[in-house]
Amino acid sequence: MNFIIHDKSRELCFVYNCKEYRIIRSKDIKIPSVTSEEKAYQELWKLFFKTISIRERKNSRCQMQYMPKKYWKDLIEEP
Repeated sequence: MNFIIHDKSRELCFVYNCKEYRIIRSKDIKIPSVTSEEKAYQELWKLFFKTISIRERKNSRCQMQYMPKKYWKDLIEEP
């Protein structure tokens, strides 16, 4: 599967096209917009996250230990 991992703070992209990978400056590449297929995967991930979570055991402090709060705005699921 083709994919791109975009590091906004360093302005770098890790690009994989099923054959090879490259690390490219984000200025040198046009980041594709989110496709309907990607949105469908995002919705599946949200459903999965919601299904496995236990509301009564939510522990934001523990979540921040593994994923700092400053990155939460980039997450698809709700922390």
